[in-house]
Amino acid sequence: MSHIANSIRGSLNVITGCASGLGKATLERFLRHGSGPILAVDRRFEPQFLENLDATDAERDLVVLGEYDTFDEEKAASSLAQFAAKNGTIDNLINVAGVALAFTFFSEASDPTKHKIYALNHAYDLVNFNTVGTFNMIRLAAQHMIDTDATKHGNSVNNRSKCIVNTSCMSTTKPSFGQTAYASSKSALDSMTLCIAREFSSVNIRCNTINVGYFDTRLLRANDQRVCDFIEKEKTLCPKRLGQPDEFAHLVQSIIENRMLNGACIKIDAGAEPAQDKSASRNSGQQ
Repeated sequence: MSHIANSIRGSLNVITGCASGLGKATLERFLRHGSGPILAVDRRFEPQFLENLDATDAERDLVVLGEYDTFDEEKAASSLAQFAAKNGTIDNLINVAGVALAFTFFSEASDPTKHKIYALNHAYDLVNFNTVGTFNMIRLAAQHMIDTDATKHGNSVNNRSKCIVNTSCMSTTKPSFGQTAYASSKSALDSMTLCIAREFSSVNIRCNTINVGYFDTRLLRANDQRVCDFIEKEKTLCPKRLGQPDEFAHLVQSIIENRMLNGACIKIDAGAEPAQDKSASRNSGQQ
């Protein structure tokens, strides 16, 4: 039955976007469930990040911090190479890092003749962080994940099925007002999922993507409390609440441990509908 089990216990993992929210919850869950060494990546960490993790001292010692943007080719390549060289391989890559920006094409000026088109750098930021950063981590990590001894049963030399998990969002299929650039940057992850799964199938690597709904993170809580209450009561079907970050992390674990999940985009949104809030336009126009 060894071809069925694929526990995260003892696995070697790279997790991006670990400084807070969904990425941090994934890091903490993996530590609780016995993960081996983890390379935790984010553009910056708080000074007491490791000390504040919900983990034991022994678990914290397994974490290696990589402080850089995921689209930084040189730093990402060096960090991944060092981690793989020290530990022998990389079993799983979990891409959670990304940014969310909402803005309309034109600002809402009082004089219609003076509307300003939004700054192009906003779109570049979304594509760089959400699309290019994810793609960069995949291409660099994959060379350390490839197992030339993979068998037809999908077993590697350490009896694991390697896995890439990307983080997309519900906006790819149910976008809200002002999310043209954001939805586009995340839709690219949905589109590449099956392509990657097919290309890497011969080297024992699976690829799946999670389409996230409304979760109780610092990013969402930056909105007015009335917005959060509205989403909970009016925009989710069941349960009528925001998702908990550990519920996302639980799905990541399930995807890794279930070898039959491959090439799939999986929703975790409580059947939510988009909040059509035109307040996004306040982030539009030249900055």
